[in-house]
Amino acid sequence: MGHTRIAHVAGPIDFMHAQARREAFLETLERLGIPPGPVVVADFTAAGGVAATRRLLADPEPPTAIVYANDVMAIAGISAAAELGVRVPHQLSVTGYDDTELAEFVHPALTTVRADPFRWGEIAARTLLDLVEGGRPADVQLEPARLVVRRSTAAPGSRPHT
Repeated sequence: MGHTRIAHVAGPIDFMHAQARREAFLETLERLGIPPGPVVVADFTAAGGVAATRRLLADPEPPTAIVYANDVMAIAGISAAAELGVRVPHQLSVTGYDDTELAEFVHPALTTVRADPFRWGEIAARTLLDLVEGGRPADVQLEPARLVVRRSTAAPGSRPHT
C-alpha cells in the first residue's frame, strides 16, 4: 500500500510463534527493500497493545502502519490511536493476526491474517501418533495462513471514506 515506516508489536520472545511472526515481519521488510521499523515486544494482551501503540505513536516520526502479532493487541491499538486523535486507516494502518471472531466487528474492521491452528494441531497430533506407533508419517502439506483485508488498512495519508 506504499507504507515505508512500518512498526511491529510482537509477542513475548519466549513464545515460538511470536518469534516466527517477528522474523516473518523483518524478513518481509528486507525482501521488499523497506527499512526495518521499530519492534516493540508486548505480552499478547489488550493492555500490552495499548502501551505499545502509545509508545510508537509518541515517536517524533511515528509509523504509518503497525503490524500486531495478534488481533487482541491490534484492536486495543486501534482504540489507543483513536484516543490520541490518530485516525485508522487514514493516518495509521493496522493489521492483526489470528482473525478472531471480533476482528470483523470492530470499527474499522480489522485487516488480519487467518490461520488454522486447530487443523495444524490435528495434523501434528496424527503425525506424532504415527511415529509413536512405529509408522512413517507422510509428508504433510499445511494450508498457509492468508491475509484477510478489511477496512483498517489504506495507503498512507489516504482520505476518509465519504
